[in-house]
Amino acid sequence: MSGKVYAIIPAGGVGSRMNSDIPKQFMKINNRPMISYVLKAFEESQVDGIIIAVSDEYRDMLGEIIQEYGISKFLCFVQNGKERVFSVKNALDAVQDEDDYVLIHDAARPMVTPELIGHCIDGVKKHEACLVAVPVKDTIKVVSEDMITDTPDRSILYAAQTPQCFRVKALRDAYRKWEEEGEGFIPTDDASLVEKYSDIPVRIIEGDEKNIKVTTPGDIKVVEMMR
Repeated sequence: MSGKVYAIIPAGGVGSRMNSDIPKQFMKINNRPMISYVLKAFEESQVDGIIIAVSDEYRDMLGEIIQEYGISKFLCFVQNGKERVFSVKNALDAVQDEDDYVLIHDAARPMVTPELIGHCIDGVKKHEACLVAVPVKDTIKVVSEDMITDTPDRSILYAAQTPQCFRVKALRDAYRKWEEEGEGFIPTDDASLVEKYSDIPVRIIEGDEKNIKVTTPGDIKVVEMMR
């Protein structure tokens, strides 16, 4: 199957754990806004366009970043939602052709590379649904009321990252079914929506341990050392 490829960047997070007056995606890493690294990676990749879900309050700031860093593949802003899933749906609605593809990437994962994005494009064109993930190194414990209830086999556990990648029709069909049958279920990532409301298997693309999500102030220092 052929089709265009679009990056969707949900950029509506507030970063409550960062102790900052601005959302974390606008915080500086080596004197550059965090989101500029994300946008530049997609600009230098094979994607055809970039769609950003963000509130009206931060569109001017993002517009300045887009201009300063020469992001020519930027297509449009869409309104962010109260939850990530609604932000992605608003962005998905901006893509017309159901045979196109979307790569959904966290605005707070600034270590993504054009090479990893290229692997995602190859993967989604082959499989229709895939995500970047890395094998879990630590032993994982399932806990209930401060007591361990299970120790799952580490060899079958992966930590999900982004991009998470889908043929537009596959993701749109999953959204439709979720709206009909969801009954209050709010997916925490895009793949879980397809896993639950689609028969299309979601494949794994080997990720990069450097592709971390910035969540705390300490993560900023880690990314600065890797940059």
